[in-house]
Amino acid sequence: DCCIAGSTEDCLYMNILMPMKALQYDVKPHSTPVLVILKDSTEPASSEYPTKGLITITPNYRKGVFGNIMFPASDCNNGLWDVTLALEWIKKEIHHFGGDSDNVTLCGIGRSADVALYLLSSCLANRYIRKVILQSPTHPLPITPKQALEISSELEAVMGITEDEWSAVKKKDGAYFKKSFEEGWFRVSPNTPGSRLSKQPTPPFKPSPCTVRTPGGLLILPNAHKLNVLPPVLDGELLRECPLPALLNGTARGISCVVGCGLDPCKYDKYAAAGMTHKVAGMDELRVRVMWELHGAPGLSCITKLEQIADDIIAVYSKIVLKDALVETGVLAQHLWNAISSDIKYSLPCKLVCDAMSATFTGDAQGSGRVYCYQFNGYSGADSTLENELEMNQGTCNRIKGMPAVRNAWVDAWVEFCTTGALTKSGWCEYTTTDNSLNISDSIRGFTHGVPHTRIAALQHLTTVFRELWPVACEVSKCS
Repeated sequence: DCCIAGSTEDCLYMNILMPMKALQYDVKPHSTPVLVILKDSTEPASSEYPTKGLITITPNYRKGVFGNIMFPASDCNNGLWDVTLALEWIKKEIHHFGGDSDNVTLCGIGRSADVALYLLSSCLANRYIRKVILQSPTHPLPITPKQALEISSELEAVMGITEDEWSAVKKKDGAYFKKSFEEGWFRVSPNTPGSRLSKQPTPPFKPSPCTVRTPGGLLILPNAHKLNVLPPVLDGELLRECPLPALLNGTARGISCVVGCGLDPCKYDKYAAAGMTHKVAGMDELRVRVMWELHGAPGLSCITKLEQIADDIIAVYSKIVLKDALVETGVLAQHLWNAISSDIKYSLPCKLVCDAMSATFTGDAQGSGRVYCYQFNGYSGADSTLENELEMNQGTCNRIKGMPAVRNAWVDAWVEFCTTGALTKSGWCEYTTTDNSLNISDSIRGFTHGVPHTRIAALQHLTTVFRELWPVACEVSKCS
C-alpha cells in the first residue's frame, strides 16, 4: 500500500495549493494560514480552501505495510516519520509561499485521522502544528516493539518470504500489496475493539475462557479470521506513550482541535456490498460479535465477566434503538449492531479524545486549546458515512448533492478554525469536561449547536467499559 500504486517507496511528495493573494505585495508577509490534509488517497485536496484564503497542502506518506511494518534491526513508524518530516519542512519553508509557519492546522481523514492523532500526542511532531482536525479517528492502540516483530514474523510466514527477501518483494506492484493487505493477513490482534470482525462473519462459538496469546501479549484470533490493522509502535522516540495518556498529561496543551464522525458509518443495509460491516442474523449472533470485539482486553478477568459486559451493552442500546425507531423484531439485532459497531469504532474514540483534550483546559484561552466535537447525520437521504461527510467539507462543488448552504457552513467553519483556532463566528459550542455538547449537521437544519450525542447514554456506558477494560497508565509526560 505504497502511496503511488504500482510504484516504489519513492512517494514522498506534496501538493501545495495557494491563494492568489498569498504572495501579493499589499498583503502582510507570511500571514496566510496553512491547512495540511492527510488523505487515504493520492487525490489532491479541494481547490476551494485556497480560494477562501488557506494554503492547502496534501503530503504523501507511506501507509500500510510500508508505513508500519517493523523487522529486526529496522526502523518502525515510517509513515509517521514521513508526515513529521513534511511538517518540519512546512515549518521551515512555508514562508517562501507567503504562509504563516506559526498557524498550521493538521487535518486527518479516515485512517489518516489516526495518523494525525498519533502525531498530536507526540511532542516531537506536534511542535509544528497549532490546530488539529480529526475526521472519524478509530484510535487503534500502539503496540510494543516485541509485538511488532511478532506481526512481521507472521507476515513473512503468510507470504512465504524471509526478511532478506523483503527488499525484492517490495518491488512488486503496489496494487498487489493493497489487495493482499485488505484481504487480511494477521491472526494476531492488537487488542483494539472496533475493527476485528466488522467485515467478517461471526465465529460460530463464544470466545474461550483460555485466551490464546503470543509471547508478546497479542490476542490470537480463530482460524479464518484475520486483520489488516497495522498499528504504530511505541518506539520511545516519536511515540513515547499511548495517545490518550499523552493527551491527558498535557502533551498537546495549547493545541486546539475539532473531532467528530458520522452517526452510523457502519450501517449495514446501504453498504453491505462495500464491506463496511457484516449482516447479523439474530440476537445470539449479536451477543457473540460484541463478545469478540471485547475479548482479550487487559482488564478482563474471566469469560463470565465478558458475557455480562456484552449483555449490559446490548441492554443499554436496546432501550435507545427501540425508543428512537420503529424496529421490526426480525431486524432488531441488525439495528443494534449498526449502532454498537459505529459507536465502538468511531464515536467512542472521538469522545475519548475530546475528554482527554478538554481535561487539560485551564480556562486561559492563550494557554489552552479549544475543543470542538461534531456529529454528521447525513444529507439529502445519504447515510452518515465518512465518504458522504467528506463530500460536505472536502468535496468539490460540482459533485455535492446536498444543500449548498449546509455545505458552505462546513467549509466556512473549517476556514475559520484554521485561521483563528476558534469557531465563534460559526456558532459552534465548545466541548468541556462539564459540557459534552456536540455540533450536529444534517441537510435539513444545517448545524444544530449545543446538543448531546444522539445515543449519549449508550456512549457514556461504552466509555466506562473502555476505561475499565483498557486501563492506561497516566505517567508524567516527558515533553518540554
